[in-house]
This record gives sequence, structure tokens and C-alpha cells, in this order.
Amino acid sequence: MIKILVADCHPVMRIGFKLALQADPGIDIIGEACNGPNAVKMAAELDPDVVLLDASMPGGEGFKALMDIKKNNTRTKIIVTSVAGDSNELLEGIILGASAFVPANADGGKLLDVIRRVAAINRN
Repeated sequence: MIKILVADCHPVMRIGFKLALQADPGIDIIGEACNGPNAVKMAAELDPDVVLLDASMPGGEGFKALMDIKKNNTRTKIIVTSVAGDSNELLEGIILGASAFVPANADGGKLLDVIRRVAAINRN
């Protein structure tokens, strides 16, 4: 079972990610966060395998959360998502420690495939 924390400032995006992921019996959505600080707090409390993290949160919260989550729990993998699909966001996310980047408009099958691959990295 892959434990997922969904962190996005847009409620509709969180709902969409959850709907796409709930169809897979190997996925357990253990929480959802609406901003960067909440994502960091929930990641520390819930110890997810993967965090789907919106890079485009206001005020740079997405990338700050990425750094804080990686600092607090190096085992947790982070998949950066973005509506914009900006190549600069992709590059910045990877530099800061994200395991992958998925555009927010990716279909559910692609999202699940990336989650499975990322979750399998260095699994103990």
C-alpha cells in the first residue's frame, strides 16, 4: 500500500487527484493539505510514502514545503505538480529534491504510473 498526502491550494485539484487515485486499491490517501505549512505539518505527522505537492502555491509555499518535508523526512518522496507545467518549476523542483514532476492535467493512468515508480525508489 502506497500512502499518499495530497497538497494543493485548489480544492478542485485536490478532489481531482483523490478521485483519480481512489480507483487503485494499492493507494491509500492518508491526508490532504491546502497550503505549504499544513503540508509540512501533515507530512511529519502522517509519514506518507509520497506527497503530491502543488509547486504553484502562493508566496512560494510549494517549494518551501518541498525543502522542509525533505529536511524532516528524507524517506518521503515528493512529486511536484503544477497547472502551469512551467519548465522552470520542473527544474527548480528537481534541484530542491523532488523525485518527479507531473503536470496537473496528466491523466489518472499517468499519475498512478509515476506514483508507483517513485514509491518504488529505495523502498526498504
